[in-house]
Amino acid sequence: MRRLSVLPAVLTVAALAYTNSAAAAAAPEAPLAPVNTSLLQGNPAAPTSIDDVLLVPSASAGQKGAAFEWADKANTHAYVLWDKFFAAAQYSQASSATAAQTIASFGYMSPRLGAGLSLAYRDNTVEGTYVGGDTGNTTTYSQLSQIKLFASMSMPSMDIYGSLGWVKPTDNTYDNNQSKYNDRDDSVALMVGARHAPAIGAEGLAWNANGTLGFHYDRYSVNDGSTFKETIWIAQLYGQLGYAFFVDGINFLPGLDAYFNYANGLSHPDYSLVFGVAPSLAITVPLFEHWTLAGGAKYNVEQTLVDSYPGSHSTFNDKGLIANTVGQFGLRYARDRWAAEAGVSNGFLNRGPYFVSGTTGDLLYSLGFTVNLK
Repeated sequence: MRRLSVLPAVLTVAALAYTNSAAAAAAPEAPLAPVNTSLLQGNPAAPTSIDDVLLVPSASAGQKGAAFEWADKANTHAYVLWDKFFAAAQYSQASSATAAQTIASFGYMSPRLGAGLSLAYRDNTVEGTYVGGDTGNTTTYSQLSQIKLFASMSMPSMDIYGSLGWVKPTDNTYDNNQSKYNDRDDSVALMVGARHAPAIGAEGLAWNANGTLGFHYDRYSVNDGSTFKETIWIAQLYGQLGYAFFVDGINFLPGLDAYFNYANGLSHPDYSLVFGVAPSLAITVPLFEHWTLAGGAKYNVEQTLVDSYPGSHSTFNDKGLIANTVGQFGLRYARDRWAAEAGVSNGFLNRGPYFVSGTTGDLLYSLGFTVNLK
């Protein structure tokens, strides 16, 4: 009788163990960290990373996740998605030419419509000295440097997205104890785009295209009374093609980027024209349980035409650029609801470890952690 009485308990424990393991297996994975985008060369056929919420918020509706990423030593990103709402923070450290900047973003997302607002702030003052001299210089920036509204609409066959932004690259007073300069730049830009991609894990063609129209206004004055003003209008076109297919479980992602940038001064007869193409190839390889290898390479060909004064051959500059192939690869470890991702720096790939090249460098250019909160 005692043996029979133990049997239901054993069956109950076994059933609970099976239920828990099945639930764990069925639990959705952690979202992809932003490092995934660079590893796969921004291919539109690749699954999107968590930072896609800042481009097409409607595509992330219903997700509950968070991510933190350290990138390129100088940039730190954090994201939180919670069903219909999202928030993000992006911080860039100061350099010799720019002040530190923090961008805060938040918004709403539904399966059909999504919208958000981004605000950027910079440190107010940057101080430095001339190389080889003791004369100091102080640059004072305006703290609010960017306001951007962005929105998207998701349809069965494509996503439509766009943004309207005001950017103030500089609004500063530069004082080197000898002369004082006042400089202010303002830019306003409208961007509209659309994209289509196959379902996650499916083969097929993907595309992404957008266009931007903007104006840039610059005012510059010196303490001797001289002033300078210039207005520039800017047009940009950007397109991507990508294709996803599988061979023996390996996902291959060939792609092609094309871009066209045009700027023309309204105050002065000058222009700048840049166009280029960049073919790429990326792959994702399941190594073994929990581990995935991702990587790719891109090759850029660019042509630039600049004329400071049309009609004068001496000011015309025609320059072609064939850039070196740049490649990245990294690893993703995903277990249950969390994941860690890391990308190996291009410099380390070129030099190798110290015992090979005799030089040191950072092994990783990006490290991210994500968690699924559902």
